[in-house]
Amino acid sequence: MEPSSARLEMIATSACPLYAADAMERFTIRPFVASDQTAIEALDRRVGPYRPEDAAEVAAMRKRAALARASGVGWQPHAPEPDDIDDVQRWYAAFWVAIDPGGGVVGMVGVRRSFHEGGAPPGHGWHAEQNIAELRRLRVAPDARRRGVGAALTRTGIEWRRRDGCPRLYLHTTSPQAPARALYERLGFRDVGHVLTGEYEYVWYARELGAEATG
Repeated sequence: MEPSSARLEMIATSACPLYAADAMERFTIRPFVASDQTAIEALDRRVGPYRPEDAAEVAAMRKRAALARASGVGWQPHAPEPDDIDDVQRWYAAFWVAIDPGGGVVGMVGVRRSFHEGGAPPGHGWHAEQNIAELRRLRVAPDARRRGVGAALTRTGIEWRRRDGCPRLYLHTTSPQAPARALYERLGFRDVGHVLTGEYEYVWYARELGAEATG
């Protein structure tokens, strides 16, 4: 299902202030507007999935994927995903940005109702379920990390799902992304399966309506 621009405007219409725990610096979470497009594309290009300290885990992941591919067991091709960031109103039911005190976009996240099936847990079949959603494109600028921005954006997506009546929210990351995985688990997501696809190991998470967050 592809959301209309009117639907995007109806969701999360009030901005949410967020205060950094360490410096009382204020950030605001608000719905995406068309004038944010250049900024979110720049943020997406700027923010890579891995930190320098993740290098050993990334290498191990790629080795597991290569061995699985060579054996033909437990591996599947990595299907390229559409560049959904270039048309937010087409692909997303809701999308938010985090704004710093100077007005810059330092974070973003979206919720999709249409799914890219490549890399889903084998045999899980969740893409065929009705009335579910996928949290995607969580990005936080490096200089805004460890200030609660990622958690606030994720909670915004969870709350949207609650208000919308969606019983289950999914997301995926890769195995070396330990900080992201710890965040999702702290906020009530559970690991529902891993899959080796291309050179990656996808880790899929789900959060049920009513699941309790611990952080």
